[in-house]
Formats: sequence, structure tokens, C-alpha cells
Amino acid sequence: MHDHDPASTLPGKRRLWDGLGILVSSVCLVHCLAPAVLAGAAVFLGGDAHETGATHRWFFAVAAAAGLLAFLPGFRHHRSWTAPVLAACGFLALGTGSFAGHDLVGHDAEILFTVTGGLLLLAAHAVNLAHCRRSEPCPAR
Repeated sequence: MHDHDPASTLPGKRRLWDGLGILVSSVCLVHCLAPAVLAGAAVFLGGDAHETGATHRWFFAVAAAAGLLAFLPGFRHHRSWTAPVLAACGFLALGTGSFAGHDLVGHDAEILFTVTGGLLLLAAHAVNLAHCRRSEPCPAR
């Protein structure tokens, strides 16, 4: 019979959440950087080229969930502030673009905030993953 240590599965879960965070950040960046293609596709497929703010709020919600599930355990493991600080800046920028939107900051600023936030979150997940790989395994609890 093998003793199963629940702490031994944490690194795999951190990798999963960082991977999901990288995927969501990448999808967000594609969404932000390719608006002409997306708008054209929406019109071609019979949709509306003008999206509502709901899309950005959904991206933010998924990014926040993946971030919390990756950054909190990651920080507890490696104790480096780099990833959480990058993530906080990314969430601030992404949140500003997602919730303030172009109504408050203008369309160009909305894009700048959301793209910057996505890039910062992508970097934060990559740094978190690298720190977790470099640090010693978590002690069994």
C-alpha cells in the first residue's frame, strides 16, 4: 500500500493553473490584437461586430480565477514577490480596461489597458511557473 501525500499533487495543480492562465492570457491577447478579423468574422457569420463589455468581464473573471489558483499556492511555495506583483499590475490594468471600458477611458485606452494587462498576466504566470520549477519541493505536511 502506498501512502499518498496530498501535498505532492500541488506542483501539478500549480502547473495546471499557470498553464490555464497562460492560455487565457494568450486568448485575451489574440482577442485584443485581432479586432478587425474578429469583427469581420462576426459580420460574416451574421453576428454583431460591436461587442458588449460582457466579453471583457468574462475574460477578467476566468483570468482572476486561474490567477488566484496559481499565484497564491505558487507564492506559498517559492516566496518570490515577482509573480504576485506582476499579476496585481496585470489585474489592475485588465480590470480597468474590462470594467471602465471605452465609456470612461476611451476605446484606444481600453485596448491599451487590456493588452497591457494580458501581457503582464502572461509574464506573471511564466515567472510563477519558473519559480515553482526552480524551488525545492514543498515539505510534506
